[in-house]
Order: sequence, then C-alpha cells, then structure tokens
Amino acid sequence: MKPPLSTYLAMALTPITLGVMFKYYSPPGLAEVISRRHIIQQVVESVSVTPPSKIVVTNLTLQGEFGLAQWSNGSMTGIVALTAPSGRWQIAPLSNNPLTVGGISQTTHIPQTVAYQLLVRQGLIRATQPLVTSLCKTKENLFLAVETASYRISICGQDQPTVYVGAEMKRPHKIIRLPIKTYDLYGPYFEMVNGNVTYILANSTKGKNLTVSRGTKELLREPVITGW
Repeated sequence: MKPPLSTYLAMALTPITLGVMFKYYSPPGLAEVISRRHIIQQVVESVSVTPPSKIVVTNLTLQGEFGLAQWSNGSMTGIVALTAPSGRWQIAPLSNNPLTVGGISQTTHIPQTVAYQLLVRQGLIRATQPLVTSLCKTKENLFLAVETASYRISICGQDQPTVYVGAEMKRPHKIIRLPIKTYDLYGPYFEMVNGNVTYILANSTKGKNLTVSRGTKELLREPVITGW
C-alpha cells in the first residue's frame, strides 16, 4: 500500500524547513559583533590614561562612518569621536564642556544631523524638535536634513546614505525618492540621477547648494538656508 500523498509532501518539504530553521537559529550579526569589539579595543588603546587595563568603554554608538564612545577609568571619564574617512576608524578625544552639535560637527566633520542623533542616542543631550523635519521612512537613519527656498530634503539610509528624498515647499505631498549615486559624507556631497537629470546637494566653493541640471544646462540652483 502506497503512503498517502501528504507523506510525500512532508518528505519533500523537510529539507527546506530544516534549512530555514538552521538559518533562523544561526548566530545573528556575528560580523557586527566582531567589528564592535575591534572598535572598542581601538578606543581603549587611544585613551592616554593609566592604568590602561582599567579603561572600560561604557557606551558605543555608530552610524555609518561616524560614532561616539564614552569611556571610564575609575573616577575618570571621557568621550571620543569616531570617523572613517578612508575606511579606517580615526579616534579623536572631545571636550566634555560643552558638548554641542555645532562644536562636534566643526571639529570632526560629522554632519550636524548625525552629530545630533549620536548625542541623543548617547543620552548626552535631550531630543528636541529638529530644525528640519525628516522625510525618511521609519526604519531609515537620517544623515542630513536641509531646506532651500523651494524644497525640503532628507538624506536617508541604514549604515550608509542610500536615498535622497525631496518635497516641494508649496506642495509637500509631492515627494521624490532617488537612489544616491555618489556621496562623500565629509564634503558633504551627494549626487543623484533621474533619467537625464542630475541632482547635486553639496558644500562646494560655490556654497551649500542644491543644483539640478540636464546635461550641461543648469535648471536650478538654490542655496541651503536651514539645517546645515
């Protein structure tokens, strides 16, 4: 007597189910854990106090190529900024008095929006209403939020900026989302392409501007007036 069809189906599906279960229960974020341990060790090695064996990193917050870390050694405490302009983390001590968004941005080149978010996540400043409301989706990180005379703009992503979001001031429901083609967080510089139209949001020798061009013809140039 042949087994019922349901038995064959169960046998056929078993390898797939086991594969899914194995993937589901495998250690999540192992590479991330190793990376954070390496960064913590770098922070400890950068602190010039003795004894170094008692230095503890009490809080590490990373966002893309930027981060903040707090450390302690007995009664001594401090905070450092982390930046990775060349793909390798660079660590710089910060003065505790005062820790301001503008001060951190000026001394480390961390964008003000990111500096603000890092300070809030570290519990060093209270969250307040940002100068420019974010257009990012719920699970996206905000890297930059600015306004020109005609547009409100957000640079969004996860670990890195990947999406440009723009909304017209007069028609805020009209929103455009474009993938970021090229960027430099230390410029900062963001370039997006939509068909034959190129959008550039950048701090250059011509100032902080949103420029829209079709080929060699410039269609729009507006200075950033808020949020940068």
